[in-house]
Amino acid sequence: KVLLEAFSGIEVVKSFGTEERELKRFRAEGETVLYYTLKRSRINSATAPILEFLASFGVAAVIWYGGNRVISGAITPGDFFAFLSALLMLGEPIRSIGNVNNKIQQAIAASERVFEIIDAPSDPCETVGDKELGPEVEKVAFENVRFSYNTREEVLKGVSFEAKKGEMIALVGESGAGKSTIMKLLPRFYGITGGSIKINGEDTRSFTAKSLRSRIAIVNQSTFLFDDTVHNNIALGRPTATREEVVAAARAANALKFIEELPKGFDTLVGERGDTLSGGQKQRIAIARAILMNSPILMLDEATSALDSESEKEIQAALSELMKGKTTLVIAHRLSTILHADRIIFMKNGEVAEVGTHDELTARDGDYARLCRIQFGSA
Repeated sequence: KVLLEAFSGIEVVKSFGTEERELKRFRAEGETVLYYTLKRSRINSATAPILEFLASFGVAAVIWYGGNRVISGAITPGDFFAFLSALLMLGEPIRSIGNVNNKIQQAIAASERVFEIIDAPSDPCETVGDKELGPEVEKVAFENVRFSYNTREEVLKGVSFEAKKGEMIALVGESGAGKSTIMKLLPRFYGITGGSIKINGEDTRSFTAKSLRSRIAIVNQSTFLFDDTVHNNIALGRPTATREEVVAAARAANALKFIEELPKGFDTLVGERGDTLSGGQKQRIAIARAILMNSPILMLDEATSALDSESEKEIQAALSELMKGKTTLVIAHRLSTILHADRIIFMKNGEVAEVGTHDELTARDGDYARLCRIQFGSA
């Protein structure tokens, strides 16, 4: 774990000059592992000699008893040596039992950790609901939604808004206002603690998690790619998609050019977490993935944050086409990307502070107008 963290965050380690600290952590963990490894080795090494020692007493007892029986004429020397030979042949199997026992104990310890995960109760968010959500989504509504992480202070405090088919709803506000939490509640990654979230007038808790999530395409700020080919990462939501469909999605996401320049094109492995690609390239693949999925609900969490200005303009044009006829929720810190949103919701301390179009909110000269002045210099 320590090594994985150090190598994954090697740039951070070097930037802050914490090499010595990481080395100390590794040595401390290494000494702990060494201690338990040596302890296990000592136990394993002691098992065979102990069994041999105990077995020698048994063999000596048999020889003593059998010798007396031969002397007294109760058995013949041939019978005695036949029995003794059979007894000695049992030595190796008995020693193997000791080694097997060590392995069984190790397996039991490992299985306890495995079954602790397997037997963990399912998250209620994954099991509630038995209806199938259809492909048509006319309206998404948050009604007095409240939420808190692990019963701590509420993150969302009675949030209410609605988004209709074909509308783009932008969520803006300072960090920690609850924007990303809203994005996690719609696909039921977490369960709300109050209020309701409805799609087409029905509570999302009435739908199966699988059918609900299949109608939502998500592009996050931090893109996760699997250690697989470019094709399979784009086709993640639609494994049966043809190569032509995947290529079309990549073209729409302005990703086709760099993909064709890769060593094996769409068959190129992207590495663990997509480490062989730049941040912008990973984000374009994530956008292509959402385009290919073609779900009626689209959620964009700073979807163009890792792109340069020129690419962002091209992607915004592609996203505009993608949004047509869809219910779209967008989180944006760069207000230039949401100026034409149908409604802008300004979040503040877990509550809806302002709602309106860009022109309406700037005219009110409230928190949104202040944010505009910070970014644009004037409202």
